[in-house]
Amino acid sequence: MQLVNIIYVRALDCTVSSHNVRTSSDEVADAELEANIGETGVILQNLIGVPVPRKKGRYEIVGGGRRLECVHRNIASGKLDEDFMVPVLVVKGTRDAIEMSFAENHYNLPMNPADECRAFQGMIEREKKTPEDLGPVDI
Repeated sequence: MQLVNIIYVRALDCTVSSHNVRTSSDEVADAELEANIGETGVILQNLIGVPVPRKKGRYEIVGGGRRLECVHRNIASGKLDEDFMVPVLVVKGTRDAIEMSFAENHYNLPMNPADECRAFQGMIEREKKTPEDLGPVDI
């Protein structure tokens, strides 16, 4: 598998690939992710993409399509600039991108509830946050 460095690409120059391994999602989780990205402007994990032939600077996103769609909705609503950049791990071929995307989804381990509580407690204590500061964003 030949990898290229992670590069930053204008989100509007990226499209979700038809080869994206995730074909279903959860509306509530998607809305929470979209709100988080819109509020923080941060994509916490790079996207996995392949260059679009004969379209320099354009990428098909095979891994991270859900994140990209959330970014696109935030751009459309004006929460993010049209020039918002996303991190893309560029791979040469779709096959490698599909394998990486599958592994990314398959081996994802949700946090243990006790670890989540400790993380929230740490933010409250270290950053002097209130529980309301850490609560869900109104959607």
